[in-house]
Amino acid sequence: MTTTIQLCFSNIVPRRMKKKLRIRVLYLLILTSTIVVFSGNALIRPRIDNSVISTQVQASNTTSTKTDYRLFSGKKIRLFNHEYNDNRKNKTWQQEIQQFLTRTSPQFRNKSICGTHNWAVVVNFSNSVLDTAKRLSKWCVVIVVKDRPNNVKLTENIFFLNVTIQNELAKISPFYKASLLYAKQHHIVQKNLGYLWAILHGATMIWDFDNDNELIVNESTFSTSLNETIEALTVPNHNSTLFNPYSFFVSNTKKLWPRGYPSQSINDSSNQIISTQTLRGLWPTKNIGIIHSLTECQVDVDSVYKSVVPGFPLRFQKISNDRNKDVKLIAPRRTFSPYSKKSTLHLRSSLWTLLLPVTVSQQISDIWRSYVMQRLMWDVGLQTAFAGSYSIKKHVDHNEHELEKEFYWKIDNLIEYLTQWSSTETSFTRRVKQLFISLYQHGYIELIDVHLIQLWLEELHLIGYTFPEIPLKYTLVVRTFAGHLYRMNKWYIPTVNMFADRNTIDVLFVLDDESREDHILGDCLKEHNYSVKYEASPAFTKTKGNIKGYDRQQWSTFYMDYLSNSDYIGVIDADGMLYSFMHPFYSIFASNDDKRIMLKPMAGDHYHEDKLALKFDNTLDFMWTNRMPMWYRWETYQNLRNYISLAWNGSSFDDAFIEFSKNQRYSQFTILSTYASLFESNYYRIIMNNDTRGAVSVGSNRGRETDIRVGCCRSFHIGCNDTSLPELNKDHLLRYDNTEFVAVDATEKNDAYYAYVHEYLKQMPSYMVSNMKKSCELFLNNKSIPICV
Repeated sequence: MTTTIQLCFSNIVPRRMKKKLRIRVLYLLILTSTIVVFSGNALIRPRIDNSVISTQVQASNTTSTKTDYRLFSGKKIRLFNHEYNDNRKNKTWQQEIQQFLTRTSPQFRNKSICGTHNWAVVVNFSNSVLDTAKRLSKWCVVIVVKDRPNNVKLTENIFFLNVTIQNELAKISPFYKASLLYAKQHHIVQKNLGYLWAILHGATMIWDFDNDNELIVNESTFSTSLNETIEALTVPNHNSTLFNPYSFFVSNTKKLWPRGYPSQSINDSSNQIISTQTLRGLWPTKNIGIIHSLTECQVDVDSVYKSVVPGFPLRFQKISNDRNKDVKLIAPRRTFSPYSKKSTLHLRSSLWTLLLPVTVSQQISDIWRSYVMQRLMWDVGLQTAFAGSYSIKKHVDHNEHELEKEFYWKIDNLIEYLTQWSSTETSFTRRVKQLFISLYQHGYIELIDVHLIQLWLEELHLIGYTFPEIPLKYTLVVRTFAGHLYRMNKWYIPTVNMFADRNTIDVLFVLDDESREDHILGDCLKEHNYSVKYEASPAFTKTKGNIKGYDRQQWSTFYMDYLSNSDYIGVIDADGMLYSFMHPFYSIFASNDDKRIMLKPMAGDHYHEDKLALKFDNTLDFMWTNRMPMWYRWETYQNLRNYISLAWNGSSFDDAFIEFSKNQRYSQFTILSTYASLFESNYYRIIMNNDTRGAVSVGSNRGRETDIRVGCCRSFHIGCNDTSLPELNKDHLLRYDNTEFVAVDATEKNDAYYAYVHEYLKQMPSYMVSNMKKSCELFLNNKSIPICV
């Protein structure tokens, strides 16, 4: 510990230098108070290949000045219409690569050197790199250099990727060839070469670090990232697109933010955490793509902070009182939190995120990468985690703010653009390319980066890397078994065909894995284009007895995040029905102005074991009203399990479930909804039966056939000649079972909802709407055909 502190304070910035920095920062702040808007058009239509890259590189060498970044607006300024063709044959290219690696790489010839295919990547050699390689004795370390250093005693896990090898590989790899054209102007390119080298060797985990960052933990610290779950801290009620992890790792009250965090957001109340409540427990590793470790001493903060805040350098504290446990902080889904190339662990699911852009300032290239790649991670359900200090930085960076200026002019526009950006592209690699092209069109990056991302993705594909799949944003789940087929054919299956947009909502059936009958049913459901997953019997049943039927299905409801990776997961009973078109926004969320998930309870508690599960008295019943589906965020399921584990004094959730489920007097929906409404209130809104504004529902497990008739009429104008429909329409979407509802202007509420529905239906493919109408007609004429019987 003493050594660490001495290393920190031997590099403190001199006082005179700080004074100069403060003056320059004040100048920067004055500049940033003026906003100049630039717009224009440029139509570029060349073929995209290495000749284009070479031309751009030559142009950059002869151009003395760049466009003033203070004129940047983020508006679309040019078009993209470039051809890109890669005619490489997968098998032939792989053979050439393997032959090359066999000749040049001892780590490729001897697979045991790298243990479990774990790699570290760094540019240029230093004593810190050598010390890091010694700590990672079972990892391979690729050092990208111009020439191999002489008279240095090295370990066998180190490989020098020198210029000679790079040029040789460029004869086979178009990515290397294109990158080397730009390498002299931007040393960031060298990092990209190192990343691909590691992946070519089959890397499953990559430690991304700088040569002045020395590792201070052993490789065993990284090994926990391979477990099925990790110990983690979450912030269930975070309310912003931005997430500042540093505040959880400091003990004082000073504001601290990472390099790349928008300075305008530090004091913006809309970007603060309304609830500082944290929750500790387990988190599934499969949903974590990146683990960024904080750096000791010369902390990775921006130049503004370093120059004006006293007490720098500083040290971080652990977020766990247990010094032997490496508890990670999990950034909430769909948030941005900048991370760097200085001390970041990339797991296999996120190796595609490693590519650094080369047409932005090299000082902030890694920060650009973090924002852009996190936006893509949103779409595949991957999250960023933050860990305590894994490394120490000894070197003091000077003149950083000069290099950061351009970034801080553009960051707010970039975050807004990425937040609003969306894509309907179902192929993940095409979606990545689509975003990079769009960033080019809006002036954030240049053509070279578009070309490099295309080559990067293509070579990862040829290597055999498996890219993540894009889940639908919503999943509607029925946890059932073959014995429920009759009741599902009566209500659920025909109505989900009438009222669910299958392009937006994944309709999922979850069945028992050990049941032969369930597998037969599942095969049939797949033939009818439904999603099917099989769930194994809970592991704890081997030691604490089996759970069957009702309890087995209720237990599954608490683990829906294991069955779907969608952002929002809705659950409906096997005997439930839909009785109106399920708009993927207005049937789930409160309103345009209040984008919280609706929860629809009544006063009381008909399931007395709910309070036993939660360890406090609950006064609302979310099940007795029978409003379905019930929707929850993906994160809520894991957060609830962790909460119950803590409430039960550290028992596992499964142990707690065995106890509170004994009398079957509990409701999984009331337990989930009570937790969500109290601890994640930024995401959920309670609408009581006596709330005069009313809440739209499109399904129930106690629905009526007449409700379906009203839904067909109002959604598709089919069967509207029924004289009883006008009277039924009054409480059609707003009715609560087992209690009165007092919403005023019920007809107006219904009319408003169906106006949204009709507008949405116009955007759907016509064949899908036709099929839904046909399903309504069959049902109304009692001609619905049961399936899988």
